[in-house]
Amino acid sequence: MALSVSNIKGAIVSRGGSILKATERLSTGAALGTPDTVHDFGEVKDSQFRDKTPYTPRHNEAGEKVANEQGDRDTGFTATLMQRDGQTIDDLRNEVRNKYYLTMHVLSQSQAVNGKTQYMFSFGQIRPDVEFSLPGGEIPMAFEVLILDTAITLTPGELTSWAGNTTALPATVTIAAGDWMKIVEVTTT
Repeated sequence: MALSVSNIKGAIVSRGGSILKATERLSTGAALGTPDTVHDFGEVKDSQFRDKTPYTPRHNEAGEKVANEQGDRDTGFTATLMQRDGQTIDDLRNEVRNKYYLTMHVLSQSQAVNGKTQYMFSFGQIRPDVEFSLPGGEIPMAFEVLILDTAITLTPGELTSWAGNTTALPATVTIAAGDWMKIVEVTTT
């Protein structure tokens, strides 16, 4: 794929969509035999995404940098959850351990990105950590994203359970094999 970044003023956005949902999956990314319901994590205060690959410079004996060696790719995101009821705390401490999830995170407010709303779908594990400070009480949640060998495709029925009104979403959404997420930009009404 060729680089195709361009100057689009309508894509300058400072706010997120404040929606984060997840459903349990098998370690392969496939749906459970009895599909899990979609769980809504409530209001999201802020989130931070990462797709980082460090480079290690390689120098010859004269001290000249002649190459860069790519390190291990680190993918995932954190979201600060605003609710901290007992059920949320217990679920993040206990229920997510050793389980795999498909998430949907709305990355923009309605029609914020050049007249579109961004939905991000990703697969991985929720880190079973809970920490918060008072006053405040928000809980940071870390999602460690995994790259699978096979694609994950959400069908129209699954998309309805994710987003409710799916008239704006495409018929299917696919996270390609070898990738960790799919961002879908849709025109909303």
